[in-house]
Amino acid sequence: MKHRRICSLLSLLFFILFPAPAASVAGVQISDSLLVAEASAVSVEVSAPARLRPQQFIAPLALIAAGAWLTDEDRWGGVRRKVRESLAHRAGRPAFHGDDALQFLPLAAHVGLGWSGVPARHPGRERMALALTGFTVNELLVRAAKRVWHEARPDGSDRQAFPSGHTARAFLGAELLRRDYGWRVGLPAYVFATGIGVLRLYNDRHWVSDVVAGAGFGLLSAELGHRLLHWERKLLPFLQRSGNTLLLIPAYDPRHAAPMLAIGWVF
Repeated sequence: MKHRRICSLLSLLFFILFPAPAASVAGVQISDSLLVAEASAVSVEVSAPARLRPQQFIAPLALIAAGAWLTDEDRWGGVRRKVRESLAHRAGRPAFHGDDALQFLPLAAHVGLGWSGVPARHPGRERMALALTGFTVNELLVRAAKRVWHEARPDGSDRQAFPSGHTARAFLGAELLRRDYGWRVGLPAYVFATGIGVLRLYNDRHWVSDVVAGAGFGLLSAELGHRLLHWERKLLPFLQRSGNTLLLIPAYDPRHAAPMLAIGWVF
């Protein structure tokens, strides 16, 4: 039964992936400005979709397949339980629930780092589009897998364990960071995303198989988000504009002796 579900999941993912268009990049100047100052122009190349290369999906699909394979209780049940015993919280060791908020930090960093002056491959509008598209794709895939797999959580609270949504969101953000800012930012982001997965094990909310598959779903969603960006550039007019200005105007109210800050954003 487990093997059939593994084959069904991988077949569904291949049907989703291989008709999908790919996005590549060719010479449109788009610039962001911060505090009314123009930032250095970012070259974003826009061309026809590139040919889809299956090897780009090897890593995410391998992680998803490995996670699915590890759910086989007869073969790997002992391994999963040993990992749980070594990491899950027990009496006198309280859970840490900061992962509920921290899972979104890589996604937020992907959008915000470019506005802080760090050179990025995509301008601000496109980073927002990539984050939103990747997040939407990720939620659809993860929720569909949870409904198909119906795996019980280690703590027995429900049957929504496989895959780990927290881990998937963290790895989605980490991969977007790597693509936009390079490995100097991407590698720490991957370490951070791995920490989110470990926290899910520590909090006794997931098996190790759920975390491994979650990482694969996050990488897969980032890849699909980049491939859909080509069509979003054509369909969404605001992605085609050439400026992005954030205006901060400090002020002071003498009647209430209070400082104020007016914020304007043109995008």
